[in-house]
Amino acid sequence: MDKTVMVTGGTGYLGGWVVKLLLEEGYRVRMTVRDRTQEEKFAPLLSASAAA
Repeated sequence: MDKTVMVTGGTGYLGGWVVKLLLEEGYRVRMTVRDRTQEEKFAPLLSASAAA
């Protein structure tokens, strides 16, 4: 699958689950975050992306 999806609020509770599910389905995901310096909020999503 070669589709990209944009998720706003990717570090929020619902956004995180949406990103995780999309990655599991093979989508390429772009997401917005409020503060890029708080990597601990989105680091699990980055590792899920690497595993997908």
